[in-house]
Amino acid sequence: MGDLFSDAPGWLATYQPGQIIFDEGDHASHMYRVESGCVRLQVNGVDGERQIISFLFKGELFGYAVGNRQIAAEAVNETVVRCWSISSILALGTRRPEVAIELVRVADRHFGNVAQHLQRVARLTATDRVRWFFSGLVSCDGLQRRDGHLDLPMRRRDIADYLGLTPETLSRSILELEDDGFLERKGRKGFSLHGPSLELKVKSLDELKVVSRERQDVMG
Repeated sequence: MGDLFSDAPGWLATYQPGQIIFDEGDHASHMYRVESGCVRLQVNGVDGERQIISFLFKGELFGYAVGNRQIAAEAVNETVVRCWSISSILALGTRRPEVAIELVRVADRHFGNVAQHLQRVARLTATDRVRWFFSGLVSCDGLQRRDGHLDLPMRRRDIADYLGLTPETLSRSILELEDDGFLERKGRKGFSLHGPSLELKVKSLDELKVVSRERQDVMG
């Protein structure tokens, strides 16, 4: 992916935890790629509430848009991003069709992720939302791993706002998954997945939906 945009002038920028990269309503003037750290994309409510719609890690593109932005982007932890002006990317795309194709793929992937996220939040139980979230992190290359466990850059409140849960419900769901043997906490932000539900590491998210439906049928 880096080679595709190497002909467009770009630069690195560092953002501190909670720092705004761009906000809703801003004119879209730049595109970004995460070089290190984590970025959250979110919609902010007028009452101060927010809905996080995605977490982005190393190598992921974001911010490509025309007109005013519909979402906000903030750094979760200390984050380095590569920046390009959208005008330079548009100019590059006219010379190299593969650049335009890649941008369409990225946009389609983001749309698909949002659709999947909406389906999970609307249909899964609280505990299965948390199970889905952690299962999805297993294959994430941008997360730090130490001694066999994942170090999460985001806070509990971030996860709750992503899954549409209160912090209290999130804590109860994590305790339930610990009791079930699905995960184990390692310090404040570290987790390891193991035990009876280890097969979820290789299950698709669609399979997880089926598992959730079967559990609900049994409970009913």
